[in-house]
Amino acid sequence: MKFIIAIFIFCTFGVVTSFAQRQPENLTYQVNTSFSSSSFFKPDFPEGSVSPQEINMQSYAGDTSAVALVLNENGKAFFISNTANPPIQFEYHVRIKILKDKGLSYGEIEIPLYNRDKGSYERLREVKAATFYKDESGAVKKATLTDDMIKTIKLDEHNTVVRFTMPALKKGCVIDYKYITETPYINNFKTWKFQWLIPKVQSVFNVSIPQIFGYEVAMKGTLKLDSNAVQQEKKCYYYNNNVSDCLDAVYIMKNIPALHVEPFMPGLKNYASALYFQLTDMTAIPNFADRNYGVHLNIGKDWNELEKYLKTHDELGEQLKKKDVLKNEMAKVLQGKTDAEDKAKTIYKFIQNAIKWNGVRSIFSPAGIKKAYERHTGNSADINLALISALSTAGIKAEAVVMSSHENGLITRDIPSLNDFDYLIARVTINNKQYFADATDISLAFSQLPERAINVNKVWLINMAGSNVWIDAPTTDNGNDDIDISLLLQPDGRLKGTITITATGYAAYVHRHSIKQFATQHEYLNMLEKSRMVTITNADITNSDNVELPFKATYQIEAKLPDDNKIDLGQIIPKETPPDFKQQSRVYPIDMTNTPQTSYKIVFDTGDNYVIKKAPQDVSETLPGEGGKLSTVVKNEGNKFVLQQSILINKNLFSPKEYQDIKHFFDKALTSGNLTVIIGKKI
Repeated sequence: MKFIIAIFIFCTFGVVTSFAQRQPENLTYQVNTSFSSSSFFKPDFPEGSVSPQEINMQSYAGDTSAVALVLNENGKAFFISNTANPPIQFEYHVRIKILKDKGLSYGEIEIPLYNRDKGSYERLREVKAATFYKDESGAVKKATLTDDMIKTIKLDEHNTVVRFTMPALKKGCVIDYKYITETPYINNFKTWKFQWLIPKVQSVFNVSIPQIFGYEVAMKGTLKLDSNAVQQEKKCYYYNNNVSDCLDAVYIMKNIPALHVEPFMPGLKNYASALYFQLTDMTAIPNFADRNYGVHLNIGKDWNELEKYLKTHDELGEQLKKKDVLKNEMAKVLQGKTDAEDKAKTIYKFIQNAIKWNGVRSIFSPAGIKKAYERHTGNSADINLALISALSTAGIKAEAVVMSSHENGLITRDIPSLNDFDYLIARVTINNKQYFADATDISLAFSQLPERAINVNKVWLINMAGSNVWIDAPTTDNGNDDIDISLLLQPDGRLKGTITITATGYAAYVHRHSIKQFATQHEYLNMLEKSRMVTITNADITNSDNVELPFKATYQIEAKLPDDNKIDLGQIIPKETPPDFKQQSRVYPIDMTNTPQTSYKIVFDTGDNYVIKKAPQDVSETLPGEGGKLSTVVKNEGNKFVLQQSILINKNLFSPKEYQDIKHFFDKALTSGNLTVIIGKKI
């Protein structure tokens, strides 16, 4: 066995353990085994009762803001001997104290299950759960979960979730639940998440892995393990007259702080402390039912092996070879078109409308792009591999790019890890010009990418004709958000006016995407009015569906003059919540990915009955290192003033050390709500 310490950007990886593979011995008999009862492993905590300290706890001294607290957590993962397709069994047991009403959501449990096909699927073996609470007399009661409370919901062809809500759930209770799952997918070993959004007193993970399988185990995050013990166990795993030793490990962490989410925070996976298991290699076993699609390759030994694995994978490389899947459809939609860029945009729009994204990020197409097209739904790889195939059919060069999504965090290039890749997009070459394309969202224009496809890492271009290439991460046109506002104060104190928004690039996508989250335009307008001081009396929205043209919206608005005659201009603009940095300090980097250049022009006229007692002042701010620029210019013209403001952010990522600069910058901006106009009656 070997131990490696690896350091990565923003995150510290603690001990990295190698579960190295060995050749199995041949036996003349078979023995069925389960998880070792060796005293080496940390035993599970008892169920069925709670202590007076647990039930009487009012708050947690380690974090008085905690809405809930994990009192204890124990997990076990091991391979089951002598089965047709050796599965991994995972046993999970957790006890949680609900401290505040906002913590009740931790009593709503979901257990995800995946099935690749009818012969290969994950299953839930057992669920046991109980809630301990005090009744009105102060007596401790126990409510047990029953079978009728458990619901199994099929999300799509491959994904199912088992859901249940703990009985008698209320503030002050203690919930205790335990379940057992089995998975045949040895290349998807359970990730153990030590750190949650609530604190934990103790978290224990016991692992036993036969040495015919090779795994690298990386501890990701900023926290350190309190205990990490490893030992070899002789002849613990049996399969088809073969026996293998096991490598057993116990990982323990205590007094784990909550992972506190901050505004404009990069993906949580970058910072949450967790154990990640990467299958690297395995020893072939006679009659082994290979349902892992080639995991016997040395996919984690070096990048060349991982490249070979991806290129020969049925759900990726083999799909890239299928260039005529949509040949008949392309012949119809491209009829009469000769310009390559026009063809590409037509194909892009066709795929956007033909396959709806199911919300799953992946680099693999489980059922293949043909079935995804026939079902009109699929994951990100289904959609973008179909896009690549269709473009190739039309004679347009299109290649697959695998990457880590914005949510998935940073790629660890020091150690080849399949888990680092969870998203696939297309790179398209037209007339020697390259574009990146993602067809998962109908609000995106060709060569426009959603935030999930933007990351600071390099990305990997799958070159089927040669070697894969690391290339710079794609960017997208942030665009402009231009907002013109004309306001006139009426004699009766009402404020009436017009707001015109013109948006391009990613700014236009944000508007379009927001509209499509609502069933009707009326509901969308209600959202815009919410928490604002204006009423929208009329709206004219154009190009909400035509992504090739700028988004435009014109709103007629009215507002009542506040009793104190103070008007907050930031509350006039009907747009989504702007950056708001209220914290005094910052722990994590500030992620300003896809921040458009925003320009405001406000003409404020008091009419003949009012005067301006105080108008906003000129402001000029810059962020260090040319990270951004803010300019506010105000011109007073009798009973009216004209305010013009421009906000430009030039960086995607700011360090915590730059937080005070960012905070000060946006405090000075119009969108912070701090620019006020004070009105008075004309005497």
